[in-house]
Amino acid sequence: VFALVVAGLVAEHVADLPALLKEAVRVLCPGGRLVLSALHPDRTAAGQRARFIDPQTGVRRPITTYHRSVADYLGAATGAGLALVSEQTLVGTAAVAAVLPRASRYVGLPLGWVAGWDKPSAFR
Repeated sequence: VFALVVAGLVAEHVADLPALLKEAVRVLCPGGRLVLSALHPDRTAAGQRARFIDPQTGVRRPITTYHRSVADYLGAATGAGLALVSEQTLVGTAAVAAVLPRASRYVGLPLGWVAGWDKPSAFR
């Protein structure tokens, strides 16, 4: 049993979001918190996907990414029995673009989304 479950930039790659959230609830202690971050739905709607560099070939490969709206995430979490604490859209900034020039095309655009939910204390 855990007081905190963190799903950082993983939920958009899991086919069965409700199952992921139900498993988080199962392992959370009553009053525990789930923090989930995801590539922003505007990015996935535009076809953007996460990629990784294959260590064997050095080739950048896309990862299967499922487009979901914020409402999809919120609804699945509510359906799993979680209570929303906060949610926030993460927007590209000029400060990030100054350090990472390829991010300049995202200044002012939503890049990520993060939310926190609590497992109600009465939930067993």
